Amino acid sequence: MKNTKSQKQQELDDLIIKNFLKTDNAPSFKTNKSSADLTTNLLKFVYFKLSNEYYAIDILKVLEVIRMTRISFLPSDNPYILGIINMRGNIVPVIDTHSLFNVNNLVKDNNLSYIMIIEVGRTLLGFIIDSVSHVVEILENQIEQPMVTLEHKKTEHIIGETSVNNQLVALLDIEKLVNNEIFKPE
Repeated sequence: MKNTKSQKQQELDDLIIKNFLKTDNAPSFKTNKSSADLTTNLLKFVYFKLSNEYYAIDILKVLEVIRMTRISFLPSDNPYILGIINMRGNIVPVIDTHSLFNVNNLVKDNNLSYIMIIEVGRTLLGFIIDSVSHVVEILENQIEQPMVTLEHKKTEHIIGETSVNNQLVALLDIEKLVNNEIFKPE
């Protein structure tokens, strides 16, 4: 099973780097650990921007990143679901990530936005993002606890925080975010 994840992870890395990400700005971390230690504690995330905030999601949860496409309206009581897209025969709900995180949408032209397709359990979801930067490799010991100044409700879906290229990045627990915020238990 581990072989499959490694192969899937490598394929995702290659696809994202080849098609969507700027690798020339990828961060490099300096450490005194040996390469054997690095492989056991190295985590990979897709790093993206939403308004003036930076976030990252475990690369194994991200299937692909596509340019903004037409979103079909879907009547819903859920304030975060904008509508749906058809992706190769799969119906994918599209999430208004700006509303979800309570940040302003600074991108005036929707054609400049992207949809990050994420898999949570057996569900595909599209998250609207402003830009996707690259895949970052983060050592576990570089992940800090979420800021204590935030309300508990706002930190429960954040694994931790780290700095990438001198920017504070929130590492998201996408499963908690989806289960606790988007599809809240009644």
